[in-house]
Amino acid sequence: MRLHALSAFVLTSAVLMTGAPAFAQSHEALARTRIAAIAAGSVNTVLSAYAPDADLQWVGGPLDGHYDDPVELRDVWSRFAGLGPLSANIAAMTIAENPAGATVTVDVTFEGKQAIPVRYVLLYRAGLLVDEIWQVNPPHAH
Repeated sequence: MRLHALSAFVLTSAVLMTGAPAFAQSHEALARTRIAAIAAGSVNTVLSAYAPDADLQWVGGPLDGHYDDPVELRDVWSRFAGLGPLSANIAAMTIAENPAGATVTVDVTFEGKQAIPVRYVLLYRAGLLVDEIWQVNPPHAH
């Protein structure tokens, strides 16, 4: 009983001091989990990461547009999931964090019938995705 009380105290203290649960995933893990869910077409998992007023800017390709309504977000991710299961190859990931949140920038290529190179920028606050930019990033001809 004493061990349980001590564990509860430590967990509560960690939450109060950091503002986040001690067991919260790292921003890298959140981004990797999200990319895997997108590749797998797991729309519900993709949507579960959003904060209530999340915003998606999709730049380029057939889904180009601004999405900030839950119905619109479900529609755009359902349409992307319609491409079928994809593989996701992460070429680079950078993370900028401070106590207010984190920005994760990922260069990732989703591959199925065709390759879809993307520069993906995710902004997290309190472990939830509040803003994202999905920039279709085709190779440049030199």
